[in-house]
Amino acid sequence: MHFGTKYYSVKIKVDLMNSLEQRLDTIFRYHNWRQRIPLGNGYETPGTNFSSEWEKIFMPKDLSGLSFLDVGSNDGLFSFLAEKKGASIVHSTDIYKTDENASHMTDGWNKRGIELAKKFLSSKINLHEKSIYELDQIPGSFDVVFCANVLAWLKDPRAAVEQLAAKSKGQLILREDISVLPNHRPLLEYVHKAEAPNATCFYNPNRKWFEVLLKELGFSQISFQLIDEKEIVEERMTSFTLCKLSEGTAIYESPFDANPGPRVIASNTKGRRTFTWNDFAYFPNHGWLKSNVFQVMETGGIKQGNKIKSAVKKALGKGQDWQQVNHTIIASR
Repeated sequence: MHFGTKYYSVKIKVDLMNSLEQRLDTIFRYHNWRQRIPLGNGYETPGTNFSSEWEKIFMPKDLSGLSFLDVGSNDGLFSFLAEKKGASIVHSTDIYKTDENASHMTDGWNKRGIELAKKFLSSKINLHEKSIYELDQIPGSFDVVFCANVLAWLKDPRAAVEQLAAKSKGQLILREDISVLPNHRPLLEYVHKAEAPNATCFYNPNRKWFEVLLKELGFSQISFQLIDEKEIVEERMTSFTLCKLSEGTAIYESPFDANPGPRVIASNTKGRRTFTWNDFAYFPNHGWLKSNVFQVMETGGIKQGNKIKSAVKKALGKGQDWQQVNHTIIASR
C-alpha cells in the first residue's frame, strides 16, 4: 500500500512537471520577448528588461486595493507587477498589433507576449489596443496611471499628458527624459532627425515644462526622482553576454523541441544571450540555440561611461548630440 501511494505521488509530480513544461513551451516558442516577466517558481520570460526596474524607478511598494492603468504596456511587465503588488484592477494599453515584427515605440508592439503571459499567470488584467491619444475610450479613472518612455516619441506630447491626466484621479507617474535646458521657463527641445531613421524621438521637455503643465492639469504635488539609467543598462549589458553566432547554426523554436526549427542563421552575426534553459540559450529575435554552438565575445558587458552613454542612446533610438536625464515624475492630486 505504501509503495502504491509513493508510486502515485511520483506520477502526479511527473504529470505536473510535464504540464508545466507544456505551458513553458508556449512561452518559449514566442521569440520577440522584450520584458522579463516573473512567471513564478523562479521562471521568467526570456526578455531583457528586468522586473527589478520597479524599485529602481521609484514605483509604489504597495498597491493594495488601488486601480492601475499602464500606458505603453508592451509585454505587460509593469501591469503584472502591479497586480502582484495588490492592485485590485489593472488596465493595460498599447498600440498592439498581431504582426510578428511589430516591436517599435512608434509602430506598435506584438500583442502575443502580453496575451501569453496573461494566460500563463491566470491574470485578470484588462487589455486594450489604444494609443496614448485614445485613453478617453478606456472606461473609468484610476488611482495610479503609469506611463514610461512614451512622450519623447510623440509629435504632440501635451495632448498625450492631457489624456493621461484625465484618467488619473490620484497619482500620475511618468518615467521620462528631462532636458538639461535652463528651467527659467517651460521649454520643448526639438530633437528629431529626419536623416536618422532610428532616431524617431521628437521633443525633449525641460523640468519647468512638466511642472507648469501638470499644475495646469490639476496636480498639486509634483516631485522629480533621478533614475540611475546607467545602473539599469549596466545590469542588462553585464547579465547578457555578447556572442558570435555562426552561419548555418540551427535555431530551435523551443528548448523542448527534439529537432531544430526550419530556420538557420544566414550569416555570421552577433547577439546577446538573455536566457538559458538546460543546454539551450535564448537570443531575442532569433530563438533558441544549443549552448555549445556559439562563441562568447564579451563576458563582462559594457562598463565604461562613454560606452554606456552610447548604449543608452542607441537603445532608446536617440541622437547623440542632445542631453537628457531620465527621471520618474510623480504628480499627485
